[in-house]
Amino acid sequence: MLARQLTQESCSLAREFSTSSIVYARRSFRKEEVSDHDNMVKFFGPKSITGEYHKNIYYYPNQNNRPNYFDPQATAVVGVRDGYQPSSRAKSSRNPSIHPFPHNIQTKTNLMLSDFLKDEIVRDVKENGLHVQEVAHKYGINQLRIEAILKLRTIEEEFSQDSTLDNQGKKDLQKFGEVMKRMFSLYEGGRNGDNLTEIPTPKKMLQQRFLTIAESQPFGPVDAAKILDLQPAADTLKELTRVKSQEEREQEESTKNQNVIYGREREGDSNVFKFILKEGEETGYRYGAARRDRKKDRKIGFDRSGKMVYLV
Repeated sequence: MLARQLTQESCSLAREFSTSSIVYARRSFRKEEVSDHDNMVKFFGPKSITGEYHKNIYYYPNQNNRPNYFDPQATAVVGVRDGYQPSSRAKSSRNPSIHPFPHNIQTKTNLMLSDFLKDEIVRDVKENGLHVQEVAHKYGINQLRIEAILKLRTIEEEFSQDSTLDNQGKKDLQKFGEVMKRMFSLYEGGRNGDNLTEIPTPKKMLQQRFLTIAESQPFGPVDAAKILDLQPAADTLKELTRVKSQEEREQEESTKNQNVIYGREREGDSNVFKFILKEGEETGYRYGAARRDRKKDRKIGFDRSGKMVYLV
């Protein structure tokens, strides 16, 4: 009886599977689906035994410091296309190694600094004693980028001395870094230099500010600088481009004043309160418990019905 029941269940499952497969096989595909599939096959090309599209020019990353961006004016992706005409909308001034989008030449890829240039920057700052601003003007690189290179070089030296990572892990990371370096364009100076006159955005400019003035009242850049507690743009540019001497830098570091207000000491007070000016965005020291209901010294009161309630 049990064997007959199992046989009937297996036959019903096989019947359902066969009928569903027949229905799926009879389903008609739309022309759009067939054309999309054919286009994807034409774009990827044939697949090798290992599952790689070895004939597709966009499958493997370039290793000649030239990004492999899509270029509609280039040759066929796979094989040769008969009667292919380049698009007339493509920008003639586009550089495929810098502009990732064919019809937008305003978007540019940031250029990568070579290892030789990084070594020269570190040598100029640490061994030759040049200031960061001098190095920035020498190579045409932004000052913030110079400081980032110095910081990353310090982290790299600390990482190389780290004993928690095995040799195989370091080799894998080094190989990965070398492959990634050969994928991007290198900085060669000249017209591709950074904008050294860029002014950092002040903190007060990050929020909206409104000022009501009369229609006849003049309002210019100097007035705006006074409202934002800033110097005029001309003075700021001169300050950014001027290289300070070692004595001036040491004097600025030694004369950083901090406003401190001491409270008046009274009889019976065991402590002297000290108030220090702090930035509102900084996280202050946290005193006491996180929630008031965990305190044991909470004030107790009684409502009209005589029920005990917490006042705080």
